[in-house]
Amino acid sequence: MREKLIFFRGLLERNKIFFEVLVASTLTFMGVYVSIQANTIATNQTKIMEQENTPKIEIRQTQLYNDSTKIYDITKWLVFNHNSKISNFDIEKEISYLNLIKRGSYLEINLPLRSYLNLGGTLTGESEGLIFDFDNRYTGYNEYLTRQKIWNYGHIQPISFVELSYENVLEKKEKRYYQITPRIREINKTSWDSLITDWSNKSQNAIYIDSNIDENIERIKTSAKKISQ
Repeated sequence: MREKLIFFRGLLERNKIFFEVLVASTLTFMGVYVSIQANTIATNQTKIMEQENTPKIEIRQTQLYNDSTKIYDITKWLVFNHNSKISNFDIEKEISYLNLIKRGSYLEINLPLRSYLNLGGTLTGESEGLIFDFDNRYTGYNEYLTRQKIWNYGHIQPISFVELSYENVLEKKEKRYYQITPRIREINKTSWDSLITDWSNKSQNAIYIDSNIDENIERIKTSAKKISQ
Protein backbone atom coordinates (compact mmCIF):
# COMPACT_ATOMS: atom_id res chain seq x y z
CA MET A 1 0.00 0.00 0.00
CA ARG A 2 2.78 2.37 0.94
CA GLU A 3 4.56 1.59 -2.31
CA LYS A 4 1.42 2.50 -4.28
CA LEU A 5 1.13 5.84 -2.47
CA ILE A 6 4.74 6.64 -3.25
CA PHE A 7 4.12 5.72 -6.91
CA PHE A 8 1.04 7.94 -7.21
CA ARG A 9 2.79 10.81 -5.41
CA GLY A 10 5.66 10.66 -7.91
CA LEU A 11 3.20 10.47 -10.79
CA LEU A 12 1.36 13.57 -9.55
CA GLU A 13 4.58 15.52 -9.07
CA ARG A 14 5.71 14.67 -12.60
CA ASN A 15 2.28 15.59 -14.00
CA LYS A 16 2.35 18.83 -12.01
CA ILE A 17 5.57 19.85 -13.74
CA PHE A 18 4.08 18.86 -17.10
CA PHE A 19 0.90 20.88 -16.56
CA GLU A 20 2.88 23.88 -15.32
CA VAL A 21 4.98 23.83 -18.46
CA LEU A 22 1.85 23.34 -20.60
CA VAL A 23 0.03 26.23 -18.95
CA ALA A 24 3.05 28.51 -19.26
CA SER A 25 3.46 27.63 -22.94
CA THR A 26 -0.24 28.17 -23.60
CA LEU A 27 -0.18 31.58 -21.92
CA THR A 28 2.90 32.58 -23.93
CA PHE A 29 1.25 31.48 -27.18
CA MET A 30 -1.94 33.37 -26.32
CA GLY A 31 0.09 36.50 -25.55
CA VAL A 32 1.85 36.34 -28.92
CA TYR A 33 -1.43 35.64 -30.72
CA VAL A 34 -3.20 38.58 -29.05
CA SER A 35 -0.25 40.85 -29.87
CA ILE A 36 -0.32 39.83 -33.55
CA GLN A 37 -4.07 40.40 -33.73
CA ALA A 38 -3.71 43.83 -32.12
CA ASN A 39 -1.01 44.81 -34.62
CA THR A 40 -3.15 43.58 -37.50
CA ILE A 41 -6.14 45.61 -36.28
CA ALA A 42 -3.95 48.70 -35.82
CA THR A 43 -2.50 48.29 -39.34
CA ASN A 44 -5.96 47.89 -40.87
CA GLN A 45 -7.21 50.94 -38.99
CA THR A 46 -4.24 52.94 -40.26
CA LYS A 47 -4.96 51.86 -43.86
CA ILE A 48 -8.63 52.78 -43.47
CA MET A 49 -7.67 56.18 -42.03
CA GLU A 50 -5.26 56.79 -44.92
CA GLN A 51 -7.93 55.87 -47.46
CA GLU A 52 -10.45 58.14 -45.76
CA ASN A 53 -7.98 61.03 -45.80
CA THR A 54 -6.57 60.52 -49.31
CA PRO A 55 -7.83 63.25 -51.66
CA LYS A 56 -9.33 62.12 -54.96
CA ILE A 57 -8.42 64.61 -57.66
CA GLU A 58 -10.59 64.81 -60.77
CA ILE A 59 -9.85 67.01 -63.79
CA ARG A 60 -12.51 67.82 -66.36
CA GLN A 61 -12.10 69.63 -69.67
CA THR A 62 -14.61 71.94 -71.28
CA GLN A 63 -14.61 74.22 -74.33
CA LEU A 64 -16.22 77.63 -74.47
CA TYR A 65 -17.57 79.51 -77.44
CA ASN A 66 -15.71 82.67 -78.37
CA ASP A 67 -18.01 85.33 -79.80
CA SER A 68 -15.14 87.20 -81.47
CA THR A 69 -13.77 84.18 -83.37
CA LYS A 70 -17.10 82.40 -83.77
CA ILE A 71 -15.61 79.02 -82.79
CA TYR A 72 -15.14 76.96 -79.64
CA ASP A 73 -11.53 77.96 -79.12
CA ILE A 74 -11.32 78.49 -75.35
CA THR A 75 -10.30 75.37 -73.46
CA LYS A 76 -10.77 75.26 -69.70
CA TRP A 77 -9.80 72.61 -67.19
CA LEU A 78 -11.75 72.28 -63.95
CA VAL A 79 -10.03 70.65 -60.98
CA PHE A 80 -12.21 68.92 -58.39
CA ASN A 81 -11.26 67.39 -55.05
CA HIS A 82 -13.29 64.61 -53.44
CA ASN A 83 -13.03 62.51 -50.28
CA SER A 84 -10.78 64.65 -48.04
CA LYS A 85 -10.01 68.33 -47.53
CA ILE A 86 -6.81 69.85 -48.91
CA SER A 87 -5.10 73.23 -48.73
CA ASN A 88 -2.47 75.28 -50.58
CA PHE A 89 -3.40 73.79 -53.95
CA ASP A 90 -1.15 74.81 -56.83
CA ILE A 91 -0.21 73.77 -60.35
CA GLU A 92 3.55 74.05 -60.30
CA LYS A 93 4.67 73.09 -63.82
CA GLU A 94 3.46 72.26 -67.29
CA ILE A 95 5.00 70.23 -70.08
CA SER A 96 3.41 70.86 -73.47
CA TYR A 97 4.09 69.67 -76.99
CA LEU A 98 2.66 70.31 -80.42
CA ASN A 99 2.18 66.86 -81.88
CA LEU A 100 2.44 66.52 -85.67
CA ILE A 101 1.40 63.49 -87.71
CA LYS A 102 2.67 63.97 -91.25
CA ARG A 103 0.35 62.96 -94.06
CA GLY A 104 1.34 60.05 -96.27
CA SER A 105 3.83 58.67 -93.73
CA TYR A 106 4.10 57.28 -90.23
CA LEU A 107 6.23 60.21 -89.11
CA GLU A 108 5.11 61.70 -85.80
CA ILE A 109 7.00 64.39 -83.90
CA ASN A 110 6.45 66.35 -80.72
CA LEU A 111 7.67 69.94 -80.78
CA PRO A 112 7.95 71.56 -77.33
CA LEU A 113 5.54 74.41 -76.62
CA ARG A 114 6.36 77.27 -74.28
CA SER A 115 3.77 78.86 -71.98
CA TYR A 116 0.85 77.01 -73.53
CA LEU A 117 -1.21 76.96 -70.33
CA ASN A 118 -2.29 79.73 -68.00
CA LEU A 119 -1.23 78.08 -64.75
CA GLY A 120 -2.24 81.14 -62.72
CA GLY A 121 -5.84 80.05 -63.03
CA THR A 122 -8.53 80.77 -60.47
CA LEU A 123 -8.76 79.34 -56.97
CA THR A 124 -12.34 78.99 -55.75
CA GLY A 125 -11.34 79.16 -52.08
CA GLU A 126 -12.90 75.76 -51.45
CA SER A 127 -11.05 72.68 -50.19
CA GLU A 128 -13.57 70.21 -51.62
CA GLY A 129 -15.58 70.14 -54.83
CA LEU A 130 -14.42 72.57 -57.52
CA ILE A 131 -11.16 74.03 -56.22
CA PHE A 132 -9.38 75.46 -59.27
CA ASP A 133 -9.72 76.19 -62.97
CA PHE A 134 -7.22 77.20 -65.64
CA ASP A 135 -7.14 77.60 -69.42
CA ASN A 136 -5.06 77.51 -72.60
CA ARG A 137 -4.37 81.28 -72.65
CA TYR A 138 -7.08 81.66 -75.32
CA THR A 139 -4.70 80.30 -77.97
CA GLY A 140 -7.39 78.10 -79.49
CA TYR A 141 -7.93 80.44 -82.43
CA ASN A 142 -4.24 80.33 -83.38
CA GLU A 143 -4.35 76.54 -83.04
CA TYR A 144 -7.34 76.50 -85.37
CA LEU A 145 -5.64 78.72 -88.00
CA THR A 146 -2.39 76.75 -87.80
CA ARG A 147 -4.28 73.49 -88.21
CA GLN A 148 -6.10 74.84 -91.27
CA LYS A 149 -2.93 76.17 -92.93
CA ILE A 150 -0.92 73.00 -92.40
CA TRP A 151 -3.76 70.58 -93.11
CA ASN A 152 -2.31 69.35 -96.41
CA TYR A 153 1.04 68.71 -94.75
CA GLY A 154 -0.13 67.00 -91.57
CA HIS A 155 -2.37 67.05 -88.53
CA ILE A 156 -1.37 68.92 -85.36
CA GLN A 157 -2.64 68.61 -81.82
CA PRO A 158 -1.37 69.97 -78.48
CA ILE A 159 -0.39 67.47 -75.79
CA SER A 160 -0.09 68.77 -72.23
CA PHE A 161 0.91 67.51 -68.80
CA VAL A 162 0.81 69.24 -65.41
CA GLU A 163 2.37 68.80 -61.99
CA LEU A 164 0.04 69.77 -59.16
CA SER A 165 0.61 69.95 -55.41
CA TYR A 166 -1.42 70.36 -52.24
CA GLU A 167 -1.28 69.75 -48.49
CA ASN A 168 -3.50 67.00 -47.08
CA VAL A 169 -5.34 67.08 -43.74
CA LEU A 170 -2.13 66.00 -42.00
CA GLU A 171 -0.43 69.11 -43.51
CA LYS A 172 1.83 66.90 -45.62
CA LYS A 173 2.67 68.19 -49.10
CA GLU A 174 1.84 65.80 -51.92
CA LYS A 175 2.42 66.00 -55.67
CA ARG A 176 0.43 64.41 -58.50
CA TYR A 177 1.01 64.32 -62.25
CA TYR A 178 -1.60 64.35 -65.02
CA GLN A 179 -1.88 64.35 -68.76
CA ILE A 180 -4.72 66.78 -69.55
CA THR A 181 -4.89 66.79 -73.34
CA PRO A 182 -5.87 65.20 -75.68
CA ARG A 183 -7.07 62.89 -72.88
CA ILE A 184 -7.08 63.16 -69.11
CA ARG A 185 -5.24 60.57 -67.04
CA GLU A 186 -2.92 60.42 -64.07
CA ILE A 187 0.71 59.45 -64.71
CA ASN A 188 3.46 58.40 -62.30
CA LYS A 189 6.55 60.38 -61.30
CA THR A 190 8.83 58.22 -63.44
CA SER A 191 6.86 59.17 -66.56
CA TRP A 192 6.86 62.81 -65.50
CA ASP A 193 10.65 62.84 -64.99
CA SER A 194 11.09 61.25 -68.41
CA LEU A 195 8.95 64.00 -69.97
CA ILE A 196 11.00 66.68 -68.22
CA THR A 197 14.19 65.23 -69.71
CA ASP A 198 12.71 64.89 -73.19
CA TRP A 199 11.30 68.44 -73.22
CA SER A 200 14.61 69.88 -72.02
CA ASN A 201 16.51 68.04 -74.75
CA LYS A 202 14.18 69.52 -77.39
CA SER A 203 13.80 72.97 -75.84
CA GLN A 204 15.95 74.70 -78.49
CA ASN A 205 13.10 74.08 -80.96
CA ALA A 206 10.33 75.26 -78.62
CA ILE A 207 7.63 77.49 -80.10
CA TYR A 208 4.87 79.79 -78.83
CA ILE A 209 1.51 78.84 -80.29
CA ASP A 210 0.31 82.44 -80.08
CA SER A 211 3.27 83.85 -82.07
CA ASN A 212 3.50 84.29 -85.86
CA ILE A 213 1.56 81.42 -87.40
CA ASP A 214 3.47 81.25 -90.70
CA GLU A 215 6.81 81.21 -88.88
CA ASN A 216 5.57 78.40 -86.65
CA ILE A 217 4.48 76.38 -89.66
CA GLU A 218 7.91 76.75 -91.27
CA ARG A 219 9.58 75.64 -88.01
CA ILE A 220 7.25 72.64 -87.80
CA LYS A 221 8.08 71.59 -91.38
CA THR A 222 11.81 72.17 -90.89
CA SER A 223 11.83 70.03 -87.72
CA ALA A 224 9.89 67.28 -89.51
CA LYS A 225 12.41 67.24 -92.36
CA LYS A 226 15.35 66.98 -89.95
CA ILE A 227 13.79 64.03 -88.17
CA SER A 228 12.86 62.22 -91.38
CA GLN A 229 16.40 62.45 -92.82
